Amino acid sequence: MKNKSPHPKGGKLSGRLFSAEFLFCPFHDWKISLVNGVVQAPDQGSVKIYPVKVVENDLVITL
Repeated sequence: MKNKSPHPKGGKLSGRLFSAEFLFCPFHDWKISLVNGVVQAPDQGSVKIYPVKVVENDLVITL
């Protein structure tokens, strides 16, 4: 996931709370899907998601 809030005021998303499939932005109280990057309604927006997989013992992120 790109490390930038989709909120117009921005903000970093790293180091934030997450649970199951969602990241919670404490700055704007937005709930963002870790699966597809979409912000839960009634808020709107999305964050770019990068595919991640484990190959042998390496973590591979496709940019």
